[in-house]
Amino acid sequence: MSLRRTMSPAGRRIWRVELVLTAALIVVLGGVGYYRAAHLESNQRFSHCTIVSDAILVLDYYYGVGDEVVTWMRPEDDRIVVGLRVHGDGGTHIAIGLSGTVQYFLHSGLEDRPVAYDDGRELNCRRTDKVPR
Repeated sequence: MSLRRTMSPAGRRIWRVELVLTAALIVVLGGVGYYRAAHLESNQRFSHCTIVSDAILVLDYYYGVGDEVVTWMRPEDDRIVVGLRVHGDGGTHIAIGLSGTVQYFLHSGLEDRPVAYDDGRELNCRRTDKVPR
């Protein structure tokens, strides 16, 4: 049996409205997904933290092909604040995970200050006397 024979005219009208609303929702959600994919930027967390001889802070991180990575370190009186921002260009790239390392030399040393993100979350840094490779 066809749809026209089983539904009343009012039922067919409701069905058409539901179809149009569903299509509009798909278009809106697809547009939001496309925009977010084209404007990727996020604050990330470092994968490893090492303090060498109380003077060198070594931070490891992961990123993808085509990503722009920005790291920063800001010594404060009571802690060392670090940050990592990864910005993707949204283009098509091969799916390969890359790793990076940044080393900061602190002239005054860490002096047992904790290493933390801007939001206050502390990193679990291991201490060593050898620079990791």
